[in-house]
Amino acid sequence: CFKVTNTISGIFYDYKYLGKSISNEVCLESDMIIAPAINNIYTTLNESEEIDVYFDPTSDWTTPIETFFLHYFIPFENDTITLDSSITELEFRNIALPKDQSHCFIVSYVDTCGISSDVSPEACTISLEETDGSNLYWTSNSPFGNKRIASYTLLSQNEINQTFEDYQVFSANEKQFSPDLSKFENQAMFRVKAISENGVESYSNTLEIPLKLRFFIPKAFSPNSDGINDTFRAFGSLERITVFSIKIYNRDGKAVFESNSPKFEWDGSQNNPGTYNYTISISSSNNERFQNYGQIFLF
Repeated sequence: CFKVTNTISGIFYDYKYLGKSISNEVCLESDMIIAPAINNIYTTLNESEEIDVYFDPTSDWTTPIETFFLHYFIPFENDTITLDSSITELEFRNIALPKDQSHCFIVSYVDTCGISSDVSPEACTISLEETDGSNLYWTSNSPFGNKRIASYTLLSQNEINQTFEDYQVFSANEKQFSPDLSKFENQAMFRVKAISENGVESYSNTLEIPLKLRFFIPKAFSPNSDGINDTFRAFGSLERITVFSIKIYNRDGKAVFESNSPKFEWDGSQNNPGTYNYTISISSSNNERFQNYGQIFLF
């Protein structure tokens, strides 16, 4: 309910005066009043690949806030559901939703007088996807509410220390890229980082592009201890091989060497120079399978 009070004071000749005027009382139902929306909101995927939503309720609304609410846009439906609520925390963390699509959220609140706010701008996670076997594409909905995206950075995982490093920077209008997969040995892992106009960062899901198995063996070797091709062994992305078998036969068909390790080494020191036959069977981590028959020359 509201009243308007008008107070006047002054001096008339030698007399001081003070007057007060009070209007009639006007009452409004609480559902007729809408508190201002939260404008500062953003969302990101954390290191556990779960969703965090952060917000700042700073506004001119002076009535204390009682509860914050997180609302989720149902995919492919023009509707929302309330996922969570908070009394004191200015964040909703570790929301577990499918990683293969973008998810959008809004935040609202109710104050201690029971007045509900307008909803915040929409904040959507970045979804990184792969098309045609090697092309990366990321969604364009902003994770920063009404703040503009300033740029994107594609990150790739260092295969040695497993940390993500900058791979290439893109403008806010670029949404796809084809990385050079020849630079990766065993796995190609990527993630996108969006940066807002005020420097806030938001991360996408992590995506692995399947690599074709690289496997090579030489056609000859010489175990003469000169440090050059002293053993017969394989080269390539050996860490991705899950099942392996090799057998080497002399010209009489007798097996002279066999191994189940892709990092095998045969020095041939107990065998005569000449041509040897081999069979190899391989399965990789992304279900590539092949068998190979060939010859190796020992000299």
